[in-house]
Amino acid sequence: CCSTEHGIGSISATAAHSLTARLGAFFENVTVYGEGTAATSEQYLNSGLTWAVSDTVQLDGGARIGISNDAEDFSPFFGISAKF
Repeated sequence: CCSTEHGIGSISATAAHSLTARLGAFFENVTVYGEGTAATSEQYLNSGLTWAVSDTVQLDGGARIGISNDAEDFSPFFGISAKF
């Protein structure tokens, strides 16, 4: 990610849509930025699917595509969320 001496921040905008009762799709634009003299800014488009395994567990996966010069070109991702 960003080359920085003092910290990193990010801003994102997300749109999501239910495809079925348990399956959803999302699209996200993310900008990651750093501070300091060597700071860079990276911009990504993320897209993927979510699946509600149960009322308290959700899986998600997708792809992140870098759209700025400092961003990584491509990165797949997978996640799990649980409500307690």
